[in-house]
Amino acid sequence: MRLILHRLRRLAASGSPVLFTGTVALAGLAISSIAKDVQLNGIILSALSVVLAVLLGFQMNAEYRRRTYDPTWMLKFDDDFNSEDMRRRRSKAATDLRDHRTRLGNEDFKSAPLSDVLDFFEGVGFLMQGDEITPEVAHHAFYYWIDGYCSTAQQYIQAIRKKDPTRWECVEGLLELTTEVEEERLKQLGRKREALGVTGVAEFLEEEIALAD
Repeated sequence: MRLILHRLRRLAASGSPVLFTGTVALAGLAISSIAKDVQLNGIILSALSVVLAVLLGFQMNAEYRRRTYDPTWMLKFDDDFNSEDMRRRRSKAATDLRDHRTRLGNEDFKSAPLSDVLDFFEGVGFLMQGDEITPEVAHHAFYYWIDGYCSTAQQYIQAIRKKDPTRWECVEGLLELTTEVEEERLKQLGRKREALGVTGVAEFLEEEIALAD
């Protein structure tokens, strides 16, 4: 549902105010002319309204698609996520998730590398909330890691947020919306999304730990 609302908001923001205002104005004049039995003017204005409405539809579709697949922020985030420094942090974060999984829910447990990785996804989620990056783009670029880290670190996130409720407040929305995109994509392929599970989590963490090699 949140994904649908996000798309409707994006679609509404894609329309040209000029075309929209012109379409409404001409439609209003056409209705007024027909009501006054000025048939010819009403027909002409109605035709112009239809033309403007079609142009508005094409413009909204083009702008909606541009916004949906705009790679600007994805490229910047991708560079940061795959930088040498972040790869080392990801390796250490995954190591902490593997070696301290029984302590993740303890409020006294802290992992700076894991916090750094979650801060990265918080940035992606924050821009997604502001429609600067879309769930589709975030999914395409980072879903594998969003699911891997944000799902595995849930206890850690909850423990930190007990003391600081504003910490990583966008991470939950990022995980939820990109998961909706994933489920939608798999549904088109006739498949269902499956949670990582113990084996999947272990494989994911080992892959990330190996980044430091």
